[in-house]
Amino acid sequence: MSILLQRKRRYPYTVRKPNEGDPVAVQRAGLSRDRVLRAAVALVDREGLDRLTMRRLGADLGVEAMTLYHYVANREALLDGIVEVVVGDAVPAIDTTTDWRPVLRAYGTELREALRKRPGVLPLVMSRPAVTPSMLDVVESVLDLLQRSGFSLEQAWSLVRGTTVLATGSAVDPGSLGEDDPITQSHPQAAAAFAAAADRPDAMFELALDGLLDGYAGLLST
Repeated sequence: MSILLQRKRRYPYTVRKPNEGDPVAVQRAGLSRDRVLRAAVALVDREGLDRLTMRRLGADLGVEAMTLYHYVANREALLDGIVEVVVGDAVPAIDTTTDWRPVLRAYGTELREALRKRPGVLPLVMSRPAVTPSMLDVVESVLDLLQRSGFSLEQAWSLVRGTTVLATGSAVDPGSLGEDDPITQSHPQAAAAFAAAADRPDAMFELALDGLLDGYAGLLST
């Protein structure tokens, strides 16, 4: 969610209505913005972000590249849409009548899990905002929940951003050091930390997430 609003951009997301009898409209029958975006996610999963082009995506969908511009305004809008799909699928249903902590915990956990399954999409999610109407709807709901729970707007936004950064950062493979690596001998504490992160990544993430949520919960008692 806090992948959002890091820079100002405007893209038209209005889908044009095809005219009856238009051969292009006939060709793109059966397509939708969601189908185009999910095909793009699948392409990145399969072949990597570098292989994502309008021509390549159109081939996967069986249409000309120009047809796709009826659903996404340009490549930038397509990339925004990929982030929207991946993050949106990971965001649990927001129950604004419940306690804030389970909502943020579920969001962080599910976002991390979704990104671990999509290493090709991970760099994109980490590097750009997803300023789309559906994502902004989610942000509004969460900020409203947090403010009604007692957080200021600044605290609420900081909590959302912190949870997102932790989840995305923890989705990156930490790697490991071999026993013969010189760093293992010269920096034993760092080597042990790398080993713990590689052996128990879920436990390490949950420890960090609980610490984050505990810290913000403490703000409500002051």
